Amino acid sequence: MSDYIQTSLTCSGHLGHDPSIKFLPASGLAVAEFALAISTGKDKPSMWLNCKAFKELAESITENYKKSSKLDILSAYPKIEEWVG
Repeated sequence: MSDYIQTSLTCSGHLGHDPSIKFLPASGLAVAEFALAISTGKDKPSMWLNCKAFKELAESITENYKKSSKLDILSAYPKIEEWVG
């Protein structure tokens, strides 16, 4: 039996700002960064996810989506960290 647990995340929200893109110097790999606001219910604060996309997906997101655009995401192996402030 394996100790490996596969995790995935699927959610829908709105972009908090225009996505930014950069290209890694060594490889030229495109990396887009964006924040996604997810509603947690009426009169409750939104949950925010800081996201990254790579390669062609990164370029497509920065070209086709802007602040407040609705976006659905699926991550096969999300890195989940909780921040309380």
